Amino acid sequence: MRLSVLVYLVLWLKCVQVVHGDIVARNFITWEDFMVDEDGIAYSDVGGRVIVVDQSGNGDSTTVQGAVDMVPHNNTQRVKIFIYPGTYRERVHVPKSKPLISFIGKPNIMGNGNALNSMDIANAILPILTNSTKASDKASDGQEFGTIRTATLWVQSDFFCATAITIQNLVDKDADKRQAVALRVDGDKAVFYQVRLVGEQDTLLDNTGIHYFYQSYIQGSVDFIFGNAKSLFHECVLYSVAEFWGAIAAHHRDSADEDTGFSFVDCRITGTGSIFLGRAWGKYATTVYSYCDMDDIINPLGWSDWDNPSSQGSAMFGEYECSGKGSNRIVFFFVLVFVIWVQVDSAEGGVRNYISWEDFQVNEQRLFFKKSHNDVRVIVVNQNGGGHSKTVQGAVDMIPKNNKHRVKIYINPGIYREKVYIPVNKPYVSFIGKRNQTARTVITWNSKSSDMGPNGQALGTYDSATVGVDSDYFCATAVTFENSVIASAGGKGMQAVALRINSPRAMFYRVRIKGTQDTLLDNTGTHYFLKCRIVGKVDFICGSAKSLYENCRLQSVAENYGAIAAHHRNSPKEDTGFSFVGCSIRGTGSVYLGRAWGNYSRIIYSKCNMDGIINPEGWSEWNHPDRKKTAVFGEYECKGEGADRRFRVPWSKSLSYQEARPFLYESFIDGEQWLRL
Repeated sequence: MRLSVLVYLVLWLKCVQVVHGDIVARNFITWEDFMVDEDGIAYSDVGGRVIVVDQSGNGDSTTVQGAVDMVPHNNTQRVKIFIYPGTYRERVHVPKSKPLISFIGKPNIMGNGNALNSMDIANAILPILTNSTKASDKASDGQEFGTIRTATLWVQSDFFCATAITIQNLVDKDADKRQAVALRVDGDKAVFYQVRLVGEQDTLLDNTGIHYFYQSYIQGSVDFIFGNAKSLFHECVLYSVAEFWGAIAAHHRDSADEDTGFSFVDCRITGTGSIFLGRAWGKYATTVYSYCDMDDIINPLGWSDWDNPSSQGSAMFGEYECSGKGSNRIVFFFVLVFVIWVQVDSAEGGVRNYISWEDFQVNEQRLFFKKSHNDVRVIVVNQNGGGHSKTVQGAVDMIPKNNKHRVKIYINPGIYREKVYIPVNKPYVSFIGKRNQTARTVITWNSKSSDMGPNGQALGTYDSATVGVDSDYFCATAVTFENSVIASAGGKGMQAVALRINSPRAMFYRVRIKGTQDTLLDNTGTHYFLKCRIVGKVDFICGSAKSLYENCRLQSVAENYGAIAAHHRNSPKEDTGFSFVGCSIRGTGSVYLGRAWGNYSRIIYSKCNMDGIINPEGWSEWNHPDRKKTAVFGEYECKGEGADRRFRVPWSKSLSYQEARPFLYESFIDGEQWLRL
């Protein structure tokens, strides 16, 4: 054990006896408090009481809460609750009036002498205390639980300890308000040794008090260790299950006088996604990592100010002698007591010429508006009032021209009937809807190409767009872009664009793009669509851009015939094309995978799952037979009924890995130059 660990614990992991009359209260925690003799049930020299929990009925209680209820109020001696294997589906509360309690799972790691390391704990078969309550669920009083009331286990007891048990809260990861606490600790002086905490968002609410987590496994995706306690995490595994972005810790400390913080020592950080080491939940948040081994899942920025730049001069975020790919710091500087890492891509004005997961996030509880253009700005759109603008275009108009810092437009749920344009002189703009409510945040209009414009001329396809984006480094999430025109097969002038993109670089994550004909005009530039849903009938993804569509759902609503993609490329020297990787193709009608809008049209589908709606021929030369020789239409390792190539047009290709490789990854869109995900 390192000296720093001993110093941290010296105030309370020591043998002190406080005498209350004739009864000696042991106000400390020792290794004995984690042990039971499974043969004799209790060590006679401990003097404590053992309550056995066995859901089969062979113990003192069949539930964990039932055992807690058996502990007398204001007890002055250690009571051990020995929990037999099983899955206990209950929410448990250990109140303040019942201190000196141990939860000990079977197999009893300490008692059997079979000590495990923290990674072993991840896979060990332990008793499971489980629950599936999330913040948006309704309590018996008819009100939402909120985050702090969702806990599977809530500990207010002082001198509490636990070992060899799994505590989890598992909810649908796509649910609204999915904060779901597995363990909430408010008691003072608590130790958790070789426990497993499993959840996703807000797994461990380390709320108040002083706590020690030793050789434990803690799993989650977003802020999965959060609170305002003073806690040491020693030799723990911190395991991210984030799909994309996430964060380990979110410490809340609003005053420099508060003696709180999270210290991680000798921990192992691994898993998936791109995660922050910590986010500044409070202005004086304190989080430090020492001697930790970090996999390359750490976001290169390392830390987030949670859209509150004022925290950068007061929060304390630091790293000391950490190792692993995730510990690499490219540029760093010290601002008062706050260590932050930044990447500067332009010497003039510190412009961030890239898109990161942070650009898709706002703290919905702490939305604010900065007048200074030197800070990240959040502009709130609420059609009912209460924001900075009632319209999305009104919010865009508030952005200064030639701005050099990210501006986030947070759009509250609602149907916004308007056309929106983000011009080229307003880069670094994010559209962010309410998390997991994409279908409820809709920007919609109903222009079609044959409609007359203000100049008396037909709009044409280009100007029919509900939303037009020329802004560089634009990104959007949790928003629906819609053109409500319903095109009929063979109808003229029915092109109706929901989203037109001319951005040099743009990313769309979990958005919906809905229309019928020419839904998405992916016109020019380099773009990344991740986990999006795109709906249409005819050529509903069209344009001349170079774009990667990864894990998207392509939904045909064609009654008869239709086509998914129509790429326009008139020269082999044009470095453009559409690449679809890991996408799901579903819906109705009989649709082509693509049509050759230009002589050198280029469209590739790789590892996609295709329902039986694909026209057996697969591809169309758009009545230009000469394009059969020049268009690049290919498929690689696709599956599903629609992936059957027996009747494909002979001029399309079944690609080998080497042929498909240039189209499979973010390198196809030069992502290494402008994405930090």
